[in-house]
Amino acid sequence: MSLMFLLVFHTQLAKPARAAANITILFKTPDRYALNVAASTDVVVQFSTEIDGDTATTSTFAVYGSMSGRVSGSYSGGGTDTITFDPDTNFLIGETVSVTLTTGLQDASDNTLESAEVWEFVIEVPLGAGTFLKDDSQSFSEFTQVFDVALGDFDKDGYLDALLAKRQLDNELWLGNGDGVFTLDATQEFSGGQTWGVAVGDLDGDGWLDAFFANNGQADKVWHWNDGTGKFDLIQTLPHHTTQNKSASVGVVLGDLNGDGWLDAFVPMYRRPNQVWLNDGNGEFPEVKLSDDMDENRKTFGAALGDIDGDGCLDVFEVGQSSSVSSKVYINDCAGEFTLHASQTYLEAETESSLDVVMGDINRDGWPDAFVVNYNSSSSGDGVANTVWFNNGSGVFTTSTSLTDVFGPDSGEDESAGVTLGDLNGDGWLDAIVVNSLARNSSTDKDVVYINDGSGGYATSTAVILGAERGRKAAFGDLDNDGDLDIWVGNWGQSPGYSYPDVIWLNENIPDIRVTGNGVEIDDEDDAPGTADGTDFGNVYIHNGTSTTTFTIHNDGNAALSLHASSTLRVVVEGEEPSGHLDFTVTTTPATSTVSVGGSVTFVVNFNPSATGTRAAILSISNDDPDEDPYTFSIRGTGTDPEISVTGNGTEIAHEDDTPTTTDGTDFGSVYIHNDATATTTFTILNTGNRVLNLHATSTSRVVVEEDEETPGYLDFEVTTSPATSTVSAEGNITFVVTFNPSATGTRSAILSISNDDTDENPYTFSIQGTGTDPEISVTGGPEGVQIAHEDGEP
Repeated sequence: MSLMFLLVFHTQLAKPARAAANITILFKTPDRYALNVAASTDVVVQFSTEIDGDTATTSTFAVYGSMSGRVSGSYSGGGTDTITFDPDTNFLIGETVSVTLTTGLQDASDNTLESAEVWEFVIEVPLGAGTFLKDDSQSFSEFTQVFDVALGDFDKDGYLDALLAKRQLDNELWLGNGDGVFTLDATQEFSGGQTWGVAVGDLDGDGWLDAFFANNGQADKVWHWNDGTGKFDLIQTLPHHTTQNKSASVGVVLGDLNGDGWLDAFVPMYRRPNQVWLNDGNGEFPEVKLSDDMDENRKTFGAALGDIDGDGCLDVFEVGQSSSVSSKVYINDCAGEFTLHASQTYLEAETESSLDVVMGDINRDGWPDAFVVNYNSSSSGDGVANTVWFNNGSGVFTTSTSLTDVFGPDSGEDESAGVTLGDLNGDGWLDAIVVNSLARNSSTDKDVVYINDGSGGYATSTAVILGAERGRKAAFGDLDNDGDLDIWVGNWGQSPGYSYPDVIWLNENIPDIRVTGNGVEIDDEDDAPGTADGTDFGNVYIHNGTSTTTFTIHNDGNAALSLHASSTLRVVVEGEEPSGHLDFTVTTTPATSTVSVGGSVTFVVNFNPSATGTRAAILSISNDDPDEDPYTFSIRGTGTDPEISVTGNGTEIAHEDDTPTTTDGTDFGSVYIHNDATATTTFTILNTGNRVLNLHATSTSRVVVEEDEETPGYLDFEVTTSPATSTVSAEGNITFVVTFNPSATGTRSAILSISNDDTDENPYTFSIQGTGTDPEISVTGGPEGVQIAHEDGEP
């Protein structure tokens, strides 16, 4: 086998003139970059003249499915100007179909097609929720080192399989069984160790998918499926073509680059010339073309193919990894030689530190657009936002849209590693997944699905946030055979200590629970109750008070939400004493166990505190939302009760105290019974509780002097200054004054009674006393001291 070594990639814009020919293409369907094409579609082309039907073959009218290989079928319309290709089987949903018309097509006069024509269209995805459920049933190894993923039906059993390109480990083949479960084919042995990219396609035209592995530090390798063995066999180890005699491949993309009906390979190289490998028609690559536009700082990291200028040939959009290297566009001369599109140097100022690019008609104007994801390895975290570049219809990218980071400005939006396009919700527009490598921020950088808004825009407000892994690349395909596109995310880790197995996200109709109180959303696992959303029930009197909140369960998903079948278990109050969770009761349970899409149902929780202070609980709602079951949040309330206390002279007087003393002022001491002599004590009513203390509403009745049945004189005591108000605030106080004016000598007693709403000290009573005093003269005479009566007239 001979090897041709050519240097291409010049910087002039002009393309070589084509030789005049007689046959031109007037019409084709599906057209270039058509989306939402039926899986059963025929490919129909109208020419400028009648076509010799014998020249319409799989070699001159070649049709490839990106996940199914070269498509066999029948050709009709020979002798007319319209040739129809009718595939033997339907295309796979969501796959990209590539068609090549070569110059081997002829009319009856042996006139040939003016020039080869290559175009692509995308098969419709009839279903798609656009919401994703992580499949935990897979048995992927934790230490994966996956750098690329390619999906295809390799064994032709009707189900998608997966090829994993691994760095530092052997590449792997995982076979799908049709229901979303994949099994490692341990009999398939790949020599690997430094594979950074893999692309699959029918390289040898036998109807079976083959594989091109791009290796960094080792030679690239080509593997064919089913060359008599029923598995992949190594067909070709490609030679090195660098001064360092070492390959530095960082990826590979396949497409018919020279219009001969066979898939070729474009290999982006890291600090090496990019390589174009042309297929010889047998699935081998004897001819390589190298770019000569690199310098020592050129760090190409990704490339995508597309007919950028609409001439029927696949061009290249290339991205670079370092800040000194930007995106570049190369125009194909239709023979596999590329020219730098110098007029698009403005890309250099706005795309840098890019790791991946994918092309597709994002805004459905018939032209391929570019989605570039960027990564910045600087410790500061400052980087360039991921960007969508729109083709203006003449092969020039003039409009760009930056995707604002959905996680905030400091979360590392510049750490994206891979991007893939596909219709994830079945609306006929290309959606995207961006996988993030978690170089710095492991808490917030999750893989993100962007749903096309129907105009080519991707709103971060509608982005679907997937799990935080260590994503490197992703691939779309119907992994569980249910008619929609699922996602395979290839993750990588730097050592066996990292646990980042690959993840499959199944595109499913799933419920999405949301709970509100007072119309305010309550987050799942919210542990900060507040009055705004009704999770804080406020202060409630512990004796006869209650407080209720009506909560609403919403279903924001696209499938019915199921709650626990038993009405008593649909919402459960949880907690441990002495938290007070038993003070909360679900008094009205959700009326139904099913919440329809977009529907809602309510339940009522009542708070009836049994003790003072903060009382807390957790509400738990059992449901079938895959990532919020159970849906829990904290609630709380405060039990309140007034607590009366009375002091005199600053000393507390116990309730029902019956031993008056001068220390607390309950013993008024000795008072002369004449000349209006009096004694007073100022008492203070305190509320040491957490609720307002209510006294008797009538000022004259707030403190009452009552008779002490065992001792006379209660009328000698009077409340001369009543409490100024009928309420005492929590931790507050109020005073009243009692005056003692004895009407007789001796001990005079009474009981003070304070009417209040402290339930266990109402009324609050205590004894008071005082002593009436008066001088008493006595005269005695005689040797025996006989008393002489006052006014005695008889000596």
